[in-house]
Amino acid sequence: YDFTYYKFSERKKGSGNSMYWGLRGMFIPNGLNGGQSARLGLLFGMFRKGRIGYEVGYFHDIASMPLSQIFNLNFDYADTAKWGDRFLRYPHVSDGGLPTEHSRLTGLSLRMTISLSAKKEEEITAQE
Repeated sequence: YDFTYYKFSERKKGSGNSMYWGLRGMFIPNGLNGGQSARLGLLFGMFRKGRIGYEVGYFHDIASMPLSQIFNLNFDYADTAKWGDRFLRYPHVSDGGLPTEHSRLTGLSLRMTISLSAKKEEEITAQE
């Protein structure tokens, strides 16, 4: 489940190009390992003349790893000397090797939107 607040802006009035950003909260009630994950994050996107849209976002599960370690590809959640046993309950990889509900990959969001009706709407507007 996710809840998102979007803020849209258009650079030039009438250009048809709009950019947006958003705040999103996500809740995964029953993930791959049967655990729950609550995430918060940001997303950024753009629509080009109402036809094609792009969006990228990242939503972090604070319980599964510290925010300061997001870019550390060698983060070891099992390092009890440094982190204690706090992160042992939130494995990032399942027994089969797939990312779990606590993985950084689960929080990555990429989206592309293509409007199939944009051309029809332009033709109708031109005829009027």
